[in-house]
Amino acid sequence: MKLDIGSGERKPKGYITLDKDPSLKPDVVADIEVRIPYNDNTFEEVRIKYVLEHIRPENKVKVMAELHRVLRFDGLLYIWVPIAGTVESFQDPSHLSFYNEKTFCYFIKGHKLWKGFHKRYTEYQVPSFVFVKGEYTHPWCYHVILKKI
Repeated sequence: MKLDIGSGERKPKGYITLDKDPSLKPDVVADIEVRIPYNDNTFEEVRIKYVLEHIRPENKVKVMAELHRVLRFDGLLYIWVPIAGTVESFQDPSHLSFYNEKTFCYFIKGHKLWKGFHKRYTEYQVPSFVFVKGEYTHPWCYHVILKKI
């Protein structure tokens, strides 16, 4: 199974759509800052496109842990975010969190930023991923693919 979070009015073929806005008529209405309403290890793929910047900063690790939880072992997580410091990252008043390519290093097992972070951040277990690919898809957008381990 595949999950697309924050699909809005998009209905990508082959994906279960999840959004917190019921007026958009997703397959599932849920707030990922609370819980993704699926069992552990459910999805082979999760896509979250231009959603993480709307997450409250204090919930960043919790949401990454939720994404990790619902992915199967070796499942892929596809993330798109505006790059911190660009006009696009700040122009939308609903953007609460900011990311760059180094942000995701805190979730990549063995990375020097991950090593200290997972030891001191204890409120939620810091999830561990393997880096698959990262690229700038626009001058203002970073796309990263992570694999659950």
